[in-house]
Amino acid sequence: MRKQPLADASTARQRLGAIHAELARLLPVLLRREPMFPACVYFSPRRCGNPGCHCASGELHPAWVMSFRDGDHMVNRSVPADERETLVAQAAEYRAFRLAGRQWRKLSREAQSLFDVLQKAREIRREPKP
Repeated sequence: MRKQPLADASTARQRLGAIHAELARLLPVLLRREPMFPACVYFSPRRCGNPGCHCASGELHPAWVMSFRDGDHMVNRSVPADERETLVAQAAEYRAFRLAGRQWRKLSREAQSLFDVLQKAREIRREPKP
């Protein structure tokens, strides 16, 4: 059984209030000015390939790597030690921005459908007088 239009409108208003609060939480993330680096920066121990090195017996060299898209393909590069902290922070900023953007778009689509519910609930149909 379908809900009454006023009950639908009440539920829609409540959900729109919640969406408004969620959007208010996301907006500061989207408006930040910190630089972003569209990459993944991660720790990945490596083997150097030198047969006489300690890494040949299992103790790997510590290494930080950045993975990013260059045109149509993915590129992996070593992260210079003096840039690691900066690149990790910029990659985290990029992930936060992308996540906030996805959430914003999803909430906006939901809000649009709730606007339609509110419009339908508030519209008055009048019969023309003969």
